[in-house]
Amino acid sequence: MEIVGIGTQNWKSASNQSIDVNNGLILQSESDCTRLRRRDPVPFFRDYVLDLSNGVADKYARSTREVVNLLRNTLLSLNESTKAMLRSKENLETALENIRKDLQLNRETAHLRSLKPKEERLADGADDLLNAERLHLVNLKQALEAKHRGVDELLQQLAKSRAALQKLLSERGRVCDLVCGVTRPAYSRQSTRDSGAPGPGNRPSTCGVGGSGADGIDALGSYTPQCEMVIKDAEDLMRRCKLVEGDVAETLDEVKRLQNTAHKSVNDGLVKKISETVTFDQKLELAAADSRRTINKARRWESFAAKSLGYNLGPEKYSDLKAREKLDRPIIRVYQRHPGNQVPEAQEIIKARNYYEDSLLTTRRNIGLLQLSQRRLEEDMRAKKLAASADLAALRNRRKKADHRW
Repeated sequence: MEIVGIGTQNWKSASNQSIDVNNGLILQSESDCTRLRRRDPVPFFRDYVLDLSNGVADKYARSTREVVNLLRNTLLSLNESTKAMLRSKENLETALENIRKDLQLNRETAHLRSLKPKEERLADGADDLLNAERLHLVNLKQALEAKHRGVDELLQQLAKSRAALQKLLSERGRVCDLVCGVTRPAYSRQSTRDSGAPGPGNRPSTCGVGGSGADGIDALGSYTPQCEMVIKDAEDLMRRCKLVEGDVAETLDEVKRLQNTAHKSVNDGLVKKISETVTFDQKLELAAADSRRTINKARRWESFAAKSLGYNLGPEKYSDLKAREKLDRPIIRVYQRHPGNQVPEAQEIIKARNYYEDSLLTTRRNIGLLQLSQRRLEEDMRAKKLAASADLAALRNRRKKADHRW
């Protein structure tokens, strides 16, 4: 017997509708659970996010650490360049001090040579060499001062670059407190010292998280454009330092060679001048000796002529004449009894007296001239000795101070 439903159709429809709705909700719930299971994070999502964040921070810190080491190596290389420039500056200052000492020595030499007697102060080749040395030293001094100014300007630029590197190094290093400072050998301090300043090839290729652009340069990454600019400026300065250091070394060698050449030329000139002065002094001594010999000979002749004149003139009083010396002695009176018989005795005696007097006058004049010439020779010898002494003092002073240790 077929069971016939007793409930109404509406009542059944309401129940079936509730069942359908429930089934739909079940399907929807199961679908949502499946979908949400795929979408929602895993239960350990908190730990996963922590690990992910730590990884991001660690990656950024490690890449920043490479940049920090690169900046530090660049700073070390820049410090070495600064030390080299400081050494070049000290060498330039030493060379300038030596040139100033040489200029002072040049003035001292000129002053010592000016102490010579007036007749020995005439300009000569040694004075020309001193003037040439002074002008040469002035030109060298100006050239070294220009080099010194260039090195000073370069040192100021190095100081600015070092300050920028230190500031950037401090700023980049703020995120490296929790990571080890050791990186791969390419950025170690020893390799940097061996290979020189870090170049563009030594920079990290990927710096920063999600970095983009050429060579990993990213304004929001670890290797920022500011890092690139500061490192490039430092590298340019280091290249300039190398060139300037070589140029300064060559200039100092050339300056030292020219200084020694000028100093030696002046010394050789003084030696030659002293030799010439001593040679003339010896010639003057020989001439003075000849003059003294001639004066003594002339004085002997003067004495002989004076005595001969006295002998020829005879006694001053007529009464002192002997009978044989008188002009009216008997033999002459007998001879003159005949007209025209005369003897030239008186005329010859007078002529002989005139000759002797003229000889005495000439001899005395010659003696006076010889004595005047001898005095001039002695004055010239004295001046030559003083001049040689002054030049010798100047030469000894130059040789004593040639090492610039004064």
